[in-house]
Amino acid sequence: MKKFFLLSLFGLFALFVNGQNQRTQQNIEPKLHRSSNQSEEVKVVINVEDVNSTIKSYIDKNYAGYSIVKAGKVEIKGEVKEYKVKIKKDDEIRNLAFDKDFNFLNVFDPKRDKKEKTPRNNK
Repeated sequence: MKKFFLLSLFGLFALFVNGQNQRTQQNIEPKLHRSSNQSEEVKVVINVEDVNSTIKSYIDKNYAGYSIVKAGKVEIKGEVKEYKVKIKKDDEIRNLAFDKDFNFLNVFDPKRDKKEKTPRNNK
């Protein structure tokens, strides 16, 4: 009787562990599936040296004295949606956004936490 009880206890423990493993797998699989979904935004870091010359020209013309600190692009389904550039001058920081054709969209001042519209640069 003692052996039967221990065998039953071991069997219940095995079922419990197996059930927990399956529940964990069910929680992981949807997350993996969602992360492979190509309709999500993907942020890609760009080296400061590799920033497009049109963006660099715009910054030189409209933000004299500022230097590029960080750059990146946002892609959806493998296509570039916009470019983002962080520029700095002394303690002033600005985040600029450009469309896929390198046209200026807007500027964001993190200290004031609001977007400012500035005129587009005519080529």
